[in-house]
Amino acid sequence: MIGEFASNRLRKFAADLQTLIECVQYLRLDALEIAREIDELPQPEVHVPSAPTLDERIALATSVTGVWKALEAEFGVDRRTTYARVERVVLANGLHTKIPDWRTNVGLAKYLAGRATPNGERRLTLALRELDQDGAA
Repeated sequence: MIGEFASNRLRKFAADLQTLIECVQYLRLDALEIAREIDELPQPEVHVPSAPTLDERIALATSVTGVWKALEAEFGVDRRTTYARVERVVLANGLHTKIPDWRTNVGLAKYLAGRATPNGERRLTLALRELDQDGAA
């Protein structure tokens, strides 16, 4: 009697297991069909906005730090080095007496970072070159 009971339970378990396997296979086929249908759907075009250019970043800057950070890539140095270069130009040209708030003056920062020549050189680059030439003479 116990053997017959165990045998019946085993058969029931096997049947349940077979049903479960069939359900999993059905779900797998259903999932594959859904995936195939999704692949066949027209894909929407995704517009990835391009990063702003260096000149755009300078124009959009709302602080002096933002301007110097925008110049990091062009000069290949960090913001503090750019700031030191600006300070050198400001002190050499006496701008610190004419513009006492030069350290926080966004307009001055944007002006120095702006392009001065038709070939696109920045005013800061030109001023540094002039200082180097004056120092070498």
